[in-house]
Amino acid sequence: MIEVDKLCKSFTRVVKDDKNKSSIRKLKKIKTKKEEFFAVNNVSFKVIEGEIVGILGPNGAGKTTLLRMLGGILTPTSGSINVSGYDYSIDRNSAKKK
Repeated sequence: MIEVDKLCKSFTRVVKDDKNKSSIRKLKKIKTKKEEFFAVNNVSFKVIEGEIVGILGPNGAGKTTLLRMLGGILTPTSGSINVSGYDYSIDRNSAKKK
């Protein structure tokens, strides 16, 4: 069984401040700021042995990020992934054997 509980993954992105757009090209200092956004926010589900599950959603909904966390490519910001009772973030090798 795979159990995902309150899984979140956030990233920091740089946002340009384009308030002063002009048709005339000028050299100017571009202001930027950093902001946090959640690619996956508070996802919980269980998959029992033999069950087939599909993940659907629009572009940018976090499907690939979710699968990367389930595959061990990305580490969740918060929440947990348990495979057959093993915490995937602590004992990944035992979880993969199941």
